[in-house]
Amino acid sequence: MEILITSLTGKGSRIARIVPEELQEGITRLRIQVEMKDETHLQVELEDLGFGSFRTATHHIWKEEIEL
Repeated sequence: MEILITSLTGKGSRIARIVPEELQEGITRLRIQVEMKDETHLQVELEDLGFGSFRTATHHIWKEEIEL
């Protein structure tokens, strides 16, 4: 999964890559929560919500901290 991070102060943008280990292949829904921990660190949290009767939710949570 790739996230485009754009600076609010005009310092440009970059792409951060997050690889959720153990995520089953195929269709799924993810809950994504993003939080600024401080001025230079962004925390991203992903939760596997499954996809109805097609794929059961594992509710596994992956957390990744990105340095800006």
